[in-house]
Amino acid sequence: MENKTNDIYGELIGCDKMHYALVKQDDAEKYEADKPVFLAPAAEVAHETAQNTVKRHYDNKPRFVTIVEGDTNVKITVSGVPCSLASKLTGKPYDAEKGLFYDTGSAEKTPWAALLGRMELGDGGYRYFNYLKGKFAIGSQVAHTREDNITVHTVDLTYSAVVTEHEFQVDENTVSGVKGVFADTTDEKFTGAGTWFSAVQTPPEVQAAAAAAASADDGEPVDDGEPVDDGENTQE
Repeated sequence: MENKTNDIYGELIGCDKMHYALVKQDDAEKYEADKPVFLAPAAEVAHETAQNTVKRHYDNKPRFVTIVEGDTNVKITVSGVPCSLASKLTGKPYDAEKGLFYDTGSAEKTPWAALLGRMELGDGGYRYFNYLKGKFAIGSQVAHTREDNITVHTVDLTYSAVVTEHEFQVDENTVSGVKGVFADTTDEKFTGAGTWFSAVQTPPEVQAAAAAAASADDGEPVDDGEPVDDGENTQE
């Protein structure tokens, strides 16, 4: 279990444990993803969500304000991306026997994937994050000639997160697709840090929530007054 901290307003001071999982199915019937695997050593992660705010004025003052949320782009700076991993993230061919990665010049086969990781909060806490569906893009790769001082270049991965097609029971009254799941170890109710990377984190399924509600129903079973025939009173 992660250490708890009393300060729920901890600063973000680090990041680690970046994982990804390929999405196997996302439709009205089911959401399913592979088991998360390690992505790459991370130096920085930045989450940016596109938002558009529209104000309408009446009687010389704002009366209606609509905020539209778009996709979320996650920029991850990693030490490097091996060719075998680049193939998995982009869907481009990789000859495992010869160790050759073939850049086809097309990103049309880029697979849907989930992204998991955590950011360190002050005083030993962590913020865990899990995006359920998105696509990776690999940034530029730069190398500098050796000089007296070594110039180190990293690789930027951009992950574009979107809302799932599959809908979950996100709260008692809301059924919706989901973009991401987040949790702070500063929240005493959160106990899932130890198993966060064992599977992609998802809200409850609608069917499961409905079944739980039905089992909690206090209503008595209906008795229609008909006797139950157990077969013992049947006459030849």
